[in-house]
Amino acid sequence: LVTAPLFFLLVDALASKRPRWDRKFWTEALVNKIPYAVAGLVALRLNMGAQVTAQAAYAHHPFQYLMVKGHAVWNYLALLAGLRAGSPDYDTPTLAASIAPIVLNLAGLLILPAVVWLAGRRGYRSLALGAGWIFATLLPVLVFPLVTYMAERYLYAPSLGFCWILASGMVAAGGRVPAGAPRVATVAALALIPLVVFTY
Repeated sequence: LVTAPLFFLLVDALASKRPRWDRKFWTEALVNKIPYAVAGLVALRLNMGAQVTAQAAYAHHPFQYLMVKGHAVWNYLALLAGLRAGSPDYDTPTLAASIAPIVLNLAGLLILPAVVWLAGRRGYRSLALGAGWIFATLLPVLVFPLVTYMAERYLYAPSLGFCWILASGMVAAGGRVPAGAPRVATVAALALIPLVVFTY
């Protein structure tokens, strides 16, 4: 709920035919999001009163905090794609201090915004919206220090964006086949692949 205004702004930006630097467009877009922002702030305030405050040591060191959160993004993406088996780790990982792991972990914070930007510029709106949904709904997990390093429940909302990307990819692949029964059969066959993989 808190991140809904951000995602709706992305929808506006991708759907608009007007230049993206149009001041009137952005004024209207921002004003339209005020009710969502108010509802989100109320929910945020209620949640802050109920949420247990994290006591994790990394929460007090900005650079380590960014590394841990970037590391979590890669793990969340691997879980969404079914590339990581089992439950996520609840304990904060021990992160190597060498250059390559530092760069890789920090890149985790930039990967989703980069995909949104590149896909939007190239006209891949479904990919941009799906990645934008994943990023927007992961933001609370990335911004706030949480009691656990990772948890399955933090992926409930982002999984919709992943399914969005997967489904639009199947439909796009089916669109390359001539219309009619072959197209439907192609999309159905493509849908069986993730069904079998995730069931396994």
